[in-house]
Amino acid sequence: MDSAFKSYAELYGGRVHVRALTDSAEVNRDLILGYGAAFNRILEDDEASEDSVELQDDVFSLTSRGCPKLDIIDMMFRCTTGRNMSVFDDLSELDFSESVLLQLRVACAWCADRIALLNKPQVQGPLHFLPKTVPEISGEDRTRLITDLQKLPDLLHIFGDLLRMYPPENIRRFEKSGWGTEGQLAFFYLIIDHFKLGYPTLSRLLRTMRQVRYSVSPKTRYVHRIGRVRVKRCDTQKSPIRDPMRDLALQRRLRRFFDAQPSFERWAKNHVIWYFSGACAHLQARGETFMTSFPYNFRFGPPALRPAMPSQIPDKKA
Repeated sequence: MDSAFKSYAELYGGRVHVRALTDSAEVNRDLILGYGAAFNRILEDDEASEDSVELQDDVFSLTSRGCPKLDIIDMMFRCTTGRNMSVFDDLSELDFSESVLLQLRVACAWCADRIALLNKPQVQGPLHFLPKTVPEISGEDRTRLITDLQKLPDLLHIFGDLLRMYPPENIRRFEKSGWGTEGQLAFFYLIIDHFKLGYPTLSRLLRTMRQVRYSVSPKTRYVHRIGRVRVKRCDTQKSPIRDPMRDLALQRRLRRFFDAQPSFERWAKNHVIWYFSGACAHLQARGETFMTSFPYNFRFGPPALRPAMPSQIPDKKA
């Protein structure tokens, strides 16, 4: 797994944010390597975690049966970021199609690189002529303006990276039916199930990655809680602690989702089978994972999803 985390950092350090969406590619790569080192310590030390021994069996069973290590790593990261699979904003009214978003991302990166060149001290760019072009601004105001303009390339790169959170149009149509909140977890379970393992394996992988996250970046805040929850009860003085990543909790959570959207389960399971049938071997060979290859292998027709219940629709104010 050590080499797999290094490969993942090299391939996805600039594409898949494992912590904050505003982290630079360099910071993101370092985090992936740090998480990988911590994960491997747990994997190699039988006493590093309550799950170490079983985790060794899980990883060996998955990989020996043909599950790519990059897929395991990718899904562990995606299911413990505390973020949903996709956003729930409808951009169609603003005429923001998938191609427009892509063009905007490319434009942000292009402009950022050119502005950075013009901002260099040895180049006679806009900053060089600032005292002549805006002589009415001086002192602290000019210093503040120069500082802001020097930040512009980094801000444009960050803005372009943030546009990645909008999924492809063929996926965006389904998110309001509930799969945006549970999709990644459901896919990870179905991948594990495809290789004849189940909820205990899913639970151990996610709890281990959560432990890794807390040890490497303990001050990180998450949109949705990924840790254990203390629940108050009136019939006892002690407040029990419930873990949403225990196997039974995960099973109940996904069963509710699959029962509410049975067409999604059938569609997603067929998609997993197709992905591992060899039809996507060329994508796997170049390092794509199940989730990153969606724009290329989204072959099956979308399921007729039921409208989301009010409780399934996330509160945008939250």
